[in-house]
Amino acid sequence: AQSSAKVTELPVAKPVDALEQFNAEYGNAISSFESFSAFEVHWNASKMTKDTVKQRKSLIQVLWSTFWKDVLKAAVLKAMWGIFVIFSVAFFVFRLLAYIKFKSNDTDHTAEERHEAYYLSSFFFVSMVVLSVSLQQMSFVSSTLGQKVKAALVTAIYRKMLVREGYQSDADVVSLVAKDCAKIAEACTSLQF
Repeated sequence: AQSSAKVTELPVAKPVDALEQFNAEYGNAISSFESFSAFEVHWNASKMTKDTVKQRKSLIQVLWSTFWKDVLKAAVLKAMWGIFVIFSVAFFVFRLLAYIKFKSNDTDHTAEERHEAYYLSSFFFVSMVVLSVSLQQMSFVSSTLGQKVKAALVTAIYRKMLVREGYQSDADVVSLVAKDCAKIAEACTSLQF
């Protein structure tokens, strides 16, 4: 005997893996295919053809022409960090220390003097927040740049390995990718420091 009540099935949500969630939140910030595609366009443009007499660009020049926006973004954030470090120390710290020294010698304090201390402290706090945010963003942009460069180089090397033979073993290519590409990515990550 069948029941006359209809059973409705609830929709089952597809599990979202970490990369899909990251791409959804940050808009494909790190995409190995996009990084390689941009790198490949600049690499192929730098190849010497029979019609032209231009010299082949070095790997560094091709990486610069591919990822210059990320390098400049990290450089601007680093400059912002440096300016706020110098500004905060040179202005706020010395002004606050002068105020403390003045206050220790002054017996009658006015409300204006107290307000000046609050303003200095508040702006010093804002300056430190901007300093911290710019340093963290610079680190994020630099590490993202390193991952993009590594993704582009690893993809290029593996594609070349698939087409070309002549390596003694696949371990040579894996060693090249694991060590050298990781060092280049690490150099990009710590470029601003």
